[in-house]
Amino acid sequence: ALLAVLLQGKRLEEMIQEFAGTDWQRVKSGVCPVEASTVWPEILDSAKCANQYVMEMAANLLELGKPRGLLSHS
Repeated sequence: ALLAVLLQGKRLEEMIQEFAGTDWQRVKSGVCPVEASTVWPEILDSAKCANQYVMEMAANLLELGKPRGLLSHS
């Protein structure tokens, strides 16, 4: 289940980048005025931060769940 969280997190990262690029293109082309576009980047930033936090938690839980190897004798 934690690997699925990481995979979906990567997918969400890609979607956020795509949405941000689309928003920028809309502003650049004049379809959306800059003044009207200020909330959307904030929403995307919030989603990005939340996703990063969840992905870090999942990665840490995966790391904690790894079996500890035997000490190697040199």
